[in-house]
Amino acid sequence: MGPIGRAPEGGRNWEAFGADPYLQGVASYESVLGIQEEGVIATAKHYLLNEQGHFRQYAEWVGLYTNLSAPYSANVDERALREIYAWPFADAIRAGAPPLCALIIKPIMRRHAKTVIFSMCSMPGDGSAASANSNTIVVVESVGVVDLEAWIEHVNVAAVLFSLVAGQDLGIGIADIFPSGKLPFTIAKKTSDYPATVIYDVIEPVPQINFSESIFVDYRHFDKYHIEPRYEFGFGLSYTTFHISGLSLTPPEPPSYNPPLYLNGSVPSPSSAIYPGNIPRYSHYIYTYIEKDIPESITYHPDDYPYPEGYSDIQPSKPSPAGGASGGNPALWDVLVQIHASITNNGTAGDSEVLQLYVSYPAVDGVDFPVRALRGFEKLSASPGETSTANFDPMRRDLSYYAVASHNWLLPRGTYAVYIGTSSRNLAEAGTFSF
Repeated sequence: MGPIGRAPEGGRNWEAFGADPYLQGVASYESVLGIQEEGVIATAKHYLLNEQGHFRQYAEWVGLYTNLSAPYSANVDERALREIYAWPFADAIRAGAPPLCALIIKPIMRRHAKTVIFSMCSMPGDGSAASANSNTIVVVESVGVVDLEAWIEHVNVAAVLFSLVAGQDLGIGIADIFPSGKLPFTIAKKTSDYPATVIYDVIEPVPQINFSESIFVDYRHFDKYHIEPRYEFGFGLSYTTFHISGLSLTPPEPPSYNPPLYLNGSVPSPSSAIYPGNIPRYSHYIYTYIEKDIPESITYHPDDYPYPEGYSDIQPSKPSPAGGASGGNPALWDVLVQIHASITNNGTAGDSEVLQLYVSYPAVDGVDFPVRALRGFEKLSASPGETSTANFDPMRRDLSYYAVASHNWLLPRGTYAVYIGTSSRNLAEAGTFSF
């Protein structure tokens, strides 16, 4: 997990699972479970707001920019921090992984083309290969978003296969499987259609990266401003055709809520963190223990460290109502409604389809919601004539928003709309439920 990919040029977007917090959260949770089932400790990194490499480390750039005095400051509002950037880390921690490598933040396929295949790892020039071949398949090997506009509408481009970073068996994989994947980000027609860009130049000694788009990243931004993408989030073709039907909802029970239980809020003695004598040390590893010569009483002076403006070292009188367990308040993981939908393969080939659940929220005064937000997905396989069913279980967190004033997740009361489709823009079934 890691960068959401608010800026398509972000050099480390490939480290994460995609440009949506729910997608990243599910993938992170399952990854942690899989790693740790093999007896290996998983770690959740990089935490947090690691959305560009330029000016991330002072020593790398100070020689090129003489006015640079510190790494960049990532400035984000608290709601976006919770709903977008910290969301997948909560899933990973809930699965049992500790966060690692923390960054200081400032508070606030078309089917029948078979003739020619060529690969690329960035942007092709003018599609000259397509000009020489009347039936061209373009295989895109890329770490993220690519500008396709120079050739995507060329009459000889019959298909595009977007493989991302597929590893050493890329060729074998393409030849042996039916592609049925989905784009984990939006591919725009113009770079300027995205909500943000990487800062490439230093204007002030401490570069300021302002996340002014807030929660409206990737498809949320395109939906909000009615921007037509080249390929939308979740897009992907199949070798067959599917019919979506049978949307049904289990009426939700009135949600209950209990304050989180904090077992012990006292600060432990420093002696409990002293390095155990029976554990061998290995070079080049950082161990999260203190040494034996650290005194029991550690003096602290607020001026010892220049904390960002707005930070306070005063502990709150009451624990956060959003906390209480690994990943957050246990009530956030309560399933509030069950949703079902089916696909029927009405084509001539067996294949798979990823059904996607999107949710729209009731109106709340002063709260700006996305047009729709991904809140479930399931990959189904079906032979010709066969029907398969997906089951979605939205939890309290999925249906809530983070209220900055109360520092807590709030569940809006009213009517929710649910949509089932095969991408963020191709939605075939719709329904509603209310609290």
